[in-house]
Amino acid sequence: MRPGLTDYRITAYVLNELSEQDRISFEKELNNSEELQKAVQAVREMTEMLSSEFKKEVYEPVNIEVNKTDQVRSEAQAEEVKVLGFWQRYKKSLMIGVPALAAASVAGVIVMNQHIMSGFNEGVIRQQEIKETIANRDEIANNQPTGTETKKIDFDQQTVNGTVQKPDAITLVKKDRKVAPIAGLNKVAESEQDAGPGRPPAKPMDMVASKVSPAEKRESVAIGRTQGAPGRTYLAKRKRMNTGGRGFGIGGTGRHILPPTSPMPEPSLDDSEMNAEEYSTITENDFKKVLDHPLSTFSIDVDTASYANMRRFLNSGQMPPKDSVRIEEMINYFSYDYDAPKGKAPFSTSMDLVKAPWNESNYLLRVGLKGKEIQWNDKGSNLVFLLDVSGSMNYGNKLPLVKKAMRLLIDNLTEKDKIAIVVYAGNSGLVLPSTSGEKKEDILKALDKLQAGGSTNGGAGIELAYKVAKENFIKEGVNRVILATDGDFNVGVSSEGSLVDLIQKKAKTGVFLSVLGFGMGNYKDNKMEKLANKGNGNYAYIDTTKEAKKVLVEEMGGTLVTIAKDVKLQIEFNPGKVAGYRLIGYENRMLAKEDFNNDKKDAGELGAGHRVTALYEIIPAGQSVPGSVDSLKYQKPAAKKPEAKASDEWLTLKLRYKKPDASKSELLEFPFKSEVTNFERAKPDFKFAAAVAGFGMLLRDSKHSGTANFDNVLEWAIEGQGKDDKGYRDEFIKLIRKAKSIKK
Repeated sequence: MRPGLTDYRITAYVLNELSEQDRISFEKELNNSEELQKAVQAVREMTEMLSSEFKKEVYEPVNIEVNKTDQVRSEAQAEEVKVLGFWQRYKKSLMIGVPALAAASVAGVIVMNQHIMSGFNEGVIRQQEIKETIANRDEIANNQPTGTETKKIDFDQQTVNGTVQKPDAITLVKKDRKVAPIAGLNKVAESEQDAGPGRPPAKPMDMVASKVSPAEKRESVAIGRTQGAPGRTYLAKRKRMNTGGRGFGIGGTGRHILPPTSPMPEPSLDDSEMNAEEYSTITENDFKKVLDHPLSTFSIDVDTASYANMRRFLNSGQMPPKDSVRIEEMINYFSYDYDAPKGKAPFSTSMDLVKAPWNESNYLLRVGLKGKEIQWNDKGSNLVFLLDVSGSMNYGNKLPLVKKAMRLLIDNLTEKDKIAIVVYAGNSGLVLPSTSGEKKEDILKALDKLQAGGSTNGGAGIELAYKVAKENFIKEGVNRVILATDGDFNVGVSSEGSLVDLIQKKAKTGVFLSVLGFGMGNYKDNKMEKLANKGNGNYAYIDTTKEAKKVLVEEMGGTLVTIAKDVKLQIEFNPGKVAGYRLIGYENRMLAKEDFNNDKKDAGELGAGHRVTALYEIIPAGQSVPGSVDSLKYQKPAAKKPEAKASDEWLTLKLRYKKPDASKSELLEFPFKSEVTNFERAKPDFKFAAAVAGFGMLLRDSKHSGTANFDNVLEWAIEGQGKDDKGYRDEFIKLIRKAKSIKK
């Protein structure tokens, strides 16, 4: 049936009220119906107009004494019943009326029922005041000492054109001494602390529709599959927040239209209604028999998002979901002391072999690459910030942290650099055309104006960002789109497959991509990882300003400057020395052996100064390989070549890469022969990498972790800490201790 403009799904879709399955079904219709697209846009404009009306409401100051708590609570709850009664009377009118108004606006005629709108405004604002009053009363009562002393809520009034406005903040006052600020009713000075759970920088924001949890405190825990997308949705254990009453708003229960506030604190892992983060499924690499599989082929990976994301979980008191742990990204988060490249090659290689610390009968092989150091802005840069400003970014460790991160990068721009800012929510827009890095004041002014609200049309933003980057292309310079988002795309091109197809096409323009992930709760790691992989890019997760500084200042060259693209590794193991092998990590970077020589096959990019480390667990020749099958009945295995037995080489490493502007790859080849060193005598760097790998296996509950446990992993990390000027290795050691305490 052809959907009409009064279809209830239009309103529910605009307000993100549809279930995942219904949303996917509706978007299929939406993509094929221009009439439906116009209706959705009209409803979206209508809701924005309603929101703007709400912002005009004036808040009257209140002064309440604690000894009247019971009386006020009773009155407030009675008022709330009236408000809810109002909602029940007008809910049906609104659910039918909004699409109807949208239809009228499409035809060019808009008729508004002033009675409904004014009544609805009054009800919503009144209920919000009631909830704040009850919450404030509770806090005062809980802190009230015995005796006759009373506390008051002191409102500092502001007057504009003779009208009393909302206060900047509510402050509890006891004998003229400030006890505890309750921030967020209008403008509050931005916090100097890192944004994060429970402590967001306060900043004026536009009105947005936001989910609030029910009054009852409950815990929910579930794990399930994502509808229509590969990977898993993790519904982690969360306690729901007590809001003092049932929430309501346009489109159904569970949503509020909030007055302009500071960014909401990101729901912590203890108090969010639920956590629906998405991660691609990882099937751990098993041992392979060299006689059956002599070649191991994979793409490099310089992403570090998994490590920072894991840190966020542990710092919040939870073990990370297993599929969020990508061991290669944890290893490559750290720098290692590899030799600098010599000659024309853009990177150097190094290999060493020790006894595996978690299995004494096996060996551990380390393969390392180090990219050539290049001053990132020697030839100028053309950067386009593609920033997600949708409603889901309205949290302290999302858009406000995005702004802080971008400021760090902007501070390092010069007159050779150009920067543009593209934003996307329901639609995309160019906030700042390509501007010289000298004009920092103009750039920062445009950045500071950004506010969050609306749905998330990432596809439209990607299209516009690459268009702007292409128009300002610098030959032989840095041309890059920097996408900052939580990955929660929900309108337009939103499926993982469609977004990947789009980004693959854009990658052919010569513009590279950096993906920066922010936030928690609705974090879509699976989408962002694939966008970076297919967009000639890199992927990092930003949870603090310290991490932003690491990615965008300390490692700026590696983040922005690509020195080699489509970098592939292929190792041929000598069966005379090696019976079996297992690559630790890189599960989603594995390639078919035929892909190594196929220049059309995409692979990872290496940035200036980047270090890449891969670890193999090796079973020496003469030992059995786990998972081996019985001998074939109708075929005989090929005999080993005599020269393979006689060779003292363990393996041959081959690398293929392309120069950033080339389409044909170049080949490098390195044979490796070495004595096996006891782990106790291994280089500190090697010990530390082994500790990270062992820790990753423990987090994943790997069947290959052997004798590894938190205690010996901690010991290896301490022995391998070495020089640690920035403190990143010390932080890792602390995370091991946290994980051990959580597991207990």
